[in-house]
Amino acid sequence: GRRPRGDQEIHERDQLIAEQLIKGTPREQICELLDQHRFPVTLNMEENGIPTWKAAWDDSDFRKDVQSIFSKAQRRFTASG
Repeated sequence: GRRPRGDQEIHERDQLIAEQLIKGTPREQICELLDQHRFPVTLNMEENGIPTWKAAWDDSDFRKDVQSIFSKAQRRFTASG
């Protein structure tokens, strides 16, 4: 199977996402922050010509992928225990 990028990088990305969601930052703005911090898009996005998180958000086919990543990040950092 495919391995994600670096585990540490994914942890930092997910932490940024979760922190912004908790603050109530709009998801589109979170995508812009991810790009500013130069977090790479997923391999699937990259392979399909999606260069940035903002581009993924603006693409109807990839927005659901972004939302899924955001949901997982939020669960990961807000789950008690």
